[in-house]
Amino acid sequence: RLEPQPIKAVHIEQMDMAPGATWFAYFGERHPSDPIDRHFHTTVRKGLHIVPADSTKKPQFRELESGALRFSPDGRFLAISSVHATTILRSSDWNVEKLIPNHSADTAAALSAWSADGSLLAVGKGRDPVEIWRTSDWQREMRLESQIHKIRPA
Repeated sequence: RLEPQPIKAVHIEQMDMAPGATWFAYFGERHPSDPIDRHFHTTVRKGLHIVPADSTKKPQFRELESGALRFSPDGRFLAISSVHATTILRSSDWNVEKLIPNHSADTAAALSAWSADGSLLAVGKGRDPVEIWRTSDWQREMRLESQIHKIRPA
């Protein structure tokens, strides 16, 4: 359960909440006078802000390219799908678990979707193929080629 915390957000672009409301993540800017950011620099911080529900945990900040945010159904991962890549962060330490590059010159951001049990992650963009990744070992499971609409094993 999220505890009341004053957040002086200047601008929020994307956001998502982890299952059980354990974490709230957003891309945007925060005002330097925000008490949650007192351990950050004194300037406005633009990037990924991760706010814990538990006030004993430390808020996190990552300078990442803005993109769509999606927590996995079990809350173990946060997928950030942007123009150049989909970055998967582990919620246990907020380090990168997997980086899935986008190979398209398309300027649209990638999209991602978790399976209901969190065992698979679909990542795609524009006319590029959609790739399905197993989260147990981060191997590509299959590929959906959007122009010919065929699903093929990886």
